[in-house]
Amino acid sequence: MCDVLAIDPSLTKTAAVVAPLNWLGDWNLLTAITVGCSLKRDSSDSQKINRCLQISDAVLDLGRCCSSAWIESYAYSQATGAYSLGELGGTLRADLTRAGVEVHVAPISSARKLLGKVPRKNPKPAVQSILKSFGCQETDPDICDAIVILNYAMCKLGKFYYSIDK
Repeated sequence: MCDVLAIDPSLTKTAAVVAPLNWLGDWNLLTAITVGCSLKRDSSDSQKINRCLQISDAVLDLGRCCSSAWIESYAYSQATGAYSLGELGGTLRADLTRAGVEVHVAPISSARKLLGKVPRKNPKPAVQSILKSFGCQETDPDICDAIVILNYAMCKLGKFYYSIDK
């Protein structure tokens, strides 16, 4: 187990990225997925739970060789679905821990600060632009957020990471 898993959790589109621990900024070495789906408002509790389990299974499959996972801390202030997102986060944390993966929380605001000045309102286009300046060709904004979490993880682990201030 020598890979790092970074996760941007979302019920409709969770993004996850894996990189080798010795990643030196080669974008071709990243493996990424998105998984999730929208449900109708009147979906049953079983359907909601199954969605969380499907997301967690896909993320676990991607992260099967990972020694650590870094999950974006999510906002509980969302008017809708905050409890469901919390359930997804709990499911991911529990399943990763059972699989022997060390779990960490990555505050997205701190992770974005490594990239320089990112606006608080509508940050995704700025993040994509900054990552592109480092050579990243990813266009999916959710995967880009997972890459930001990965970059933060690598910084915390004392490994190679991108930063405007380096």
